[in-house]
Amino acid sequence: TWEWYKEKLERPKKLNDLLYLIGRDRFVERFVKNPSVQFTDSEELLLEIEEKRIQTYINRKAEEMWRTTLKGKDREYQIGVVFADQCISQVGNRLAEDNPDLDFICIFNIPKSISLRGIKDDIHLGKDVAELFEGGGGHPKASGIPINSEEVKRLILKFINDVFEVKRK
Repeated sequence: TWEWYKEKLERPKKLNDLLYLIGRDRFVERFVKNPSVQFTDSEELLLEIEEKRIQTYINRKAEEMWRTTLKGKDREYQIGVVFADQCISQVGNRLAEDNPDLDFICIFNIPKSISLRGIKDDIHLGKDVAELFEGGGGHPKASGIPINSEEVKRLILKFINDVFEVKRK
């Protein structure tokens, strides 16, 4: 859960990161052998490397993000758009916090989904935005929309053909 984030607690986040890094079986084995939540030197090193990797990735996504306007049901939204296939929630939350002028962040994880992340209390991303799309929904500040992979393939093929058509002229 993201309780660690709201409460600014490091240990639950690090435990979650360790689970991700070493896998469920090793994680369970480790805590059966040693139930202490004090990390070993090796675990601390792994976690430090992973945190640097995550921050580097998020910083790169911040540089790649662009801004645009999205017309909603009842209003226009100023949004940030970025492509990401890792750390989706962390990318979205950081970009939303760093860009409070934006209404929300739209993260494309092609060909799987579009994730929406925001920090504003006057927008319910699930009801106001994601539910407008087939299969979309979620929470006030985190929601998602499934991507139709066949439609994405069609758009990419159209783009490729358009690019080569322009080059041939």
